[in-house]
Amino acid sequence: MAHCKLTVHTQTLGNPVDPMRLLQVLAVERGDIAMLHSGNHGNAVLAVKPIGGVVLHAHNGQISVRANGIAANAHGSHEFIGSSVMAWQRWQEILSGICFSRPTPELVGWLGWISYQAGVMTELPRLYHVGQTDIPLAHWQLFERYFLFNAAAQQWQLVVVQAKPQTHCDVIADMQMQIHMAERVVLPNDGPAAKSTLLQRPDADVFKQAVRRCREFIAAGDIYQANISALWKAHVAEPAYRIFNRLAKSNPAQFAACMRYGEHEMICASPELFLQRRGTRLETRPIKGTRPRNLFDALADQNRCNDLLNSEKDRAELAMIVDLLRNDLGRVCTQVRVEKIREIEKLPTLWHTHAIVAGELQPHMSNRWGDIIAATCPGGSITGVPKIRAMEIIHELELQSRGIYCGNIGWIGPDGSGALNIAIRTIHVTDGIAEVRSGAGITADSDLDEEYAEILAKAAALLQAVVDVP
Repeated sequence: MAHCKLTVHTQTLGNPVDPMRLLQVLAVERGDIAMLHSGNHGNAVLAVKPIGGVVLHAHNGQISVRANGIAANAHGSHEFIGSSVMAWQRWQEILSGICFSRPTPELVGWLGWISYQAGVMTELPRLYHVGQTDIPLAHWQLFERYFLFNAAAQQWQLVVVQAKPQTHCDVIADMQMQIHMAERVVLPNDGPAAKSTLLQRPDADVFKQAVRRCREFIAAGDIYQANISALWKAHVAEPAYRIFNRLAKSNPAQFAACMRYGEHEMICASPELFLQRRGTRLETRPIKGTRPRNLFDALADQNRCNDLLNSEKDRAELAMIVDLLRNDLGRVCTQVRVEKIREIEKLPTLWHTHAIVAGELQPHMSNRWGDIIAATCPGGSITGVPKIRAMEIIHELELQSRGIYCGNIGWIGPDGSGALNIAIRTIHVTDGIAEVRSGAGITADSDLDEEYAEILAKAAALLQAVVDVP
């Protein structure tokens, strides 16, 4: 396999301009764009001008892998069709077929997403149903220009990735100009778009019936737990970056993202890390247990936190998912360990509890993200226990494909480092129609009204960023 070698040039710019301002400058240009933003810490990467990509689609129980730009040149073929496992291996070959002139800063490399259905294709190809969504299984791109913002240092690092190194000076000058343009940008106000309209909301009775049916599966011994979600749709009349800016202010998230790939726009405010790889360490941080915060009464807010911590139902649910993820990581790791069994997490609008599970990658794994994804996707926290049967029940009860919801968004570096979130708290916009999903973990003692209230609480911040309807 031929490798494509790219040159890397960097320059630091001491300018504290808000990444959201730069996003508005860059997003008005035509073409694909990707932004990963840690709302908790303020760090961000914005990437524009794709130079190569790889897209996965479903094909009659198989996956087609199509590469373009330098990615197609690197592995010598524009398309491959095969089984899901073979497809992820080919995807990995494409990623590793690109090498760089020198080590790149963190967050520079492949940026993209994996849909929930990609995991379904890997584990249960017979359940994948084309026709309910036209979203690709996965879409990943390399870019020419990366803007990295270090919030602690209040600095921008400009990174240029090119096959022709002689033009990098002009590119950096253009990037500097865009940073300076962002200083003068006026961000849109925080109010919702006046023309946005809610088109569809979950039927409470239908959702509660799904919860009731899920409890019947649990009582019959099919599963112990499953995550059941519901769908909202809205017409939106403004670009995704404006919705993202509004959401980032009201609901800052550790693993937020805003991406435009062709006709698809993804807006994500996820608090959940699915996989992070540094060296040989692979880590996951499942979230289970949620309470809406009371932002007007500190005592009531603390009582909700205590209620979550003392909930045996939520404790058991997280323990089951931890056990599942220990098994998933064990497919590709040695020395799998639970580093944190249960920790409280305080978010702007919600209380959560999460755990930390980590392992050391098996020596032959090297940079093999394809094998890692095939072994672990979709994430255990948004499927259920046992995983395969839970996915079958989700398929039966939800009726519609999840698309990017409960898939993964993130980055993968040329050295194999990287991070993927769980794409919860996510808005998918296509042709002016926004889709929002919210889910709840169902166990034997789930209360129908409480589970419905939970999906409303989780969706509230997203819906308020799109339309002024709770």
